[in-house]
Amino acid sequence: MSNELMMRKRLFKLYAANLPFYLDDKSFTGLFGCPICMRPFSEESILPETLEVNLAHIYQKSLGGKLCTLACKKCNSRLGERYEPHLTLEAKMHRAFDGTGTSSIDGFINWQGKRIPAKMNMDEEGRNVVLSPHLAKMPEVLALQAHLKTNPTDQPLHLSTNFPERQRQEIASLASAYLMMFREFGYEILRTTDVDEIRALLRSDDPPAEVPCAITSIPCQTVMTAPGELAHTVTLVRSADGMCFWGIPLPSPVKDKPLRCVLFPGPGKKGSEDYKAICRVRTGSVQCKCTVVPLPPARQRLVDAEARYFGVRVWNEMTGQKVYC
Repeated sequence: MSNELMMRKRLFKLYAANLPFYLDDKSFTGLFGCPICMRPFSEESILPETLEVNLAHIYQKSLGGKLCTLACKKCNSRLGERYEPHLTLEAKMHRAFDGTGTSSIDGFINWQGKRIPAKMNMDEEGRNVVLSPHLAKMPEVLALQAHLKTNPTDQPLHLSTNFPERQRQEIASLASAYLMMFREFGYEILRTTDVDEIRALLRSDDPPAEVPCAITSIPCQTVMTAPGELAHTVTLVRSADGMCFWGIPLPSPVKDKPLRCVLFPGPGKKGSEDYKAICRVRTGSVQCKCTVVPLPPARQRLVDAEARYFGVRVWNEMTGQKVYC
C-alpha cells in the first residue's frame, strides 16, 4: 500500500467519524463529505481504481506545501487549474526579480508588431532578457538578433509578461485558509455564518470583481520553529479596535519576509460582523496581533465524544466571548 493511499485512508476515517457530530442525517454515516461541495463519498472513492477523493494540499505542493486534507477530485482540480497557478506565478515573479538572477519568468519582447518569446530576470547589475528560440517564432528571433547586432543603441525594447490576477490569488489564499480550518476543526466550520459564501466562491469557475478576503502579515517566528517548518497552523487575530478572527498563516512569496495570514470568520454573530467589516477595509491600515491557538492531537479534536464544538469552546476561552453551540 502506497504512502498516499495510507494517508487517504487515515484522513477518510478521521473525517467520516467527525461528520455525525454536526449533521443530523443518518444517510451520511460512514461517509466523507467533500468540505467544498459537501457531496458524500464512500471509502471506495479513495482507492486508486476510482480516486474520486484525493489529497488536497493546504498550500500547493509546487510552493513547498506539505500539509494535506481531503477534497473531491472535481473541487480539487478546479482550485488547481483556475486559482492556485496565480499564487505560483506571483512567487515566480518575486524570485525572478529578487536581484540574484538565479530564476527567470517567461515573457515577450514586443518588436515591429510581433511578440517574441523571452525569459526575464534581474541580477545585481539590472534586468536581463534572454531570447527563447521557440520553433514557431524562430524567424522573428533571428531577425531581432540581427537587428540588435546592427542597431545596439536603437530605441528601448518593450517587454511584457503575464501577471497574476488579484481576485484569483485571493480565492486561492482563501481556499488554503478554508482547507486548513477544515483540517483542524472538521465539519464544525460549516456552522460558521459566512462559510456558505466562502464555499460558493471556491466552487465558482471565475471570481467576482471583489473577493471578500482579508490578509495581514505576521512575523515568521510567531508560528515557525525553523525556516520552512510551520509549527502552528491556526492563530487568533485581534485588531486594535477589538475585532477577532481566526488567522491562517501561509508562506510568503518573498523569501525571509513576514508570513501572510489569511483571516477567517469566527463563530457567532459578532464573528460574522467582524469578518464583513475587515473585508471592507481589506486590512491595509489595520494593526493586528496574533496569538497561537493550542491544538491537541487530531483524534481529540475531531473524534472523541468531548470534542464536539471544540472550536467554539477554544474561541470563547481565547476571546472572552460567549458564543453558544
